[in-house]
Amino acid sequence: MIVNWLMMLMQTAVTGFVGMLPDFSVPSAVANLDSQVNSLTSTLSGLGAWVAWPVALVLMLIPLALWGAGVGFKVALFIWAKVPVIGGK
Repeated sequence: MIVNWLMMLMQTAVTGFVGMLPDFSVPSAVANLDSQVNSLTSTLSGLGAWVAWPVALVLMLIPLALWGAGVGFKVALFIWAKVPVIGGK
């Protein structure tokens, strides 16, 4: 019951705050985003003669893979430190 009352209170507060804001319409740049993405995609695909996209993709994925390996290593060390027989206290 208390949680329901708190949720109702939060809903009332958010509704009251949103009611104070002026009405707005979505800008046309956001409403027509799909056509802009299609235009960008067609423009970038035309650059394939000058840009080696597979190489660019690999160069973008290398830092992401290194970051993931680092996070995985830190998680493994954290778990390893929790085992009392190996290194935990």
